[in-house]
Amino acid sequence: AQDSLQTNWLEEFGYGFQLGMADFNDRYGSHGKLEGTVLKKMGSWELGPSYEYYFGSTVKEDVLRPLRTPEGDLIGGDHQLTQVDFRLRGMLMGLRVNKEIRIKKSAHSILFGLKPGWLMHWIRFQNPGNSFEPIKGAYKYGYDRFSSGWAMQENMAYHYQSASKLINFEIELTYTQGNTVLRRNIQFDQPNLGLSKQRDGLFGLTIKWILPILKSKDPDKIYY
Repeated sequence: AQDSLQTNWLEEFGYGFQLGMADFNDRYGSHGKLEGTVLKKMGSWELGPSYEYYFGSTVKEDVLRPLRTPEGDLIGGDHQLTQVDFRLRGMLMGLRVNKEIRIKKSAHSILFGLKPGWLMHWIRFQNPGNSFEPIKGAYKYGYDRFSSGWAMQENMAYHYQSASKLINFEIELTYTQGNTVLRRNIQFDQPNLGLSKQRDGLFGLTIKWILPILKSKDPDKIYY
């Protein structure tokens, strides 16, 4: 007798692109994301932890403006002009729940899901030569706008799984809403910000490669 196989777990690895909305868009521009998810397959339902990492080079808010010269330059500790680049960094950690709707008995299906989680984002500074004193060590926390809070993500995806289970991928649309709070007690460039609240929105497109973990059912008994 030949054992039949069924999907037990799914390991997903994704790369995506996101646009900011609401307060998030006031501070950051479009950016990329990496995603890793492990899902337990239970019939047409999927459940498991998911992690997203955000990275981008567009930061619209110049938090070092009060430290610039009239010409817009920054002066390092060696009294020479220095360059400080701003980068977006962030993450979303949560629990994903998916409902799969299979198109007849084909390899195609549509997924609808939710992911409640914890959203974080901040500004990362890159200073070649490490010569700009105001952002050295813990001082950078006085400018980094570190924010975090609860979020909810809705997703819809097209899922393909070949009969051999060797080619498996998803194309996914996501929309994330977050209620975050500025977690630093003070930001040196704007001391009156305090623990301000923000409403963040993220709209994204993600392509995922999926590795299914299979298990076999008990073979039929054969009598001779």
